[in-house]
Amino acid sequence: MKKAASLLNLQAGEEHQVILLALLSFSFGLTYFFAETAANTLFLLAFGAEQFVLIDLSLVVLLPLLGLVYNKLGQWLTPAQLLIGNLTLLFVTLAGFYLLLTLSSAPWLVLALNVWYWIIVSLSTIALWSLAGQLFDVRQGKRLFGLIGAGMMLAAVVGGVTLPWLIPLIGTLNLLLLAVLGLLAALIVLLSIIRHYGSQLKGVDHVE
Repeated sequence: MKKAASLLNLQAGEEHQVILLALLSFSFGLTYFFAETAANTLFLLAFGAEQFVLIDLSLVVLLPLLGLVYNKLGQWLTPAQLLIGNLTLLFVTLAGFYLLLTLSSAPWLVLALNVWYWIIVSLSTIALWSLAGQLFDVRQGKRLFGLIGAGMMLAAVVGGVTLPWLIPLIGTLNLLLLAVLGLLAALIVLLSIIRHYGSQLKGVDHVE
């Protein structure tokens, strides 16, 4: 363990934090990969590639509103409450999309899923890096953030390797269920981080 820590340029006391944050990054990476694959495939079937502009137009309106709401909530809630609320919202809503899509493939629902996918990316990115920024100072961040971010890259590799046999086995829609499980794993890891290191959370970066 000490040899591995030395190779990764980890200093004493950093190993546990880095492992937990890398697991959080990996969980988000799996969510992104499987949710985007499912959402894009369903969108192409419902609308065709030329209608992807609908997603962009929706996000132009929604992302600034999201920033305002998130910043306001940051004034009312503690950092831990904001982080837990963030991931709980993402988990519940994505699970809701999965359940609804098992009952209906209505085009408006498919469009909403594709828009909400980018909300998931935005809010989970805020959660991961604001949390990492609270646990590590700038000097530590220069050494460690690459290791943490590698969790997402590993998730993309795992997703890419498993996708060719997953789709014939479970179907496209059930990839969304895997994304939901990824968010559940992220929530569990987040709760562990807060339990061990919650006293270090003094604030969460605002959305610009």
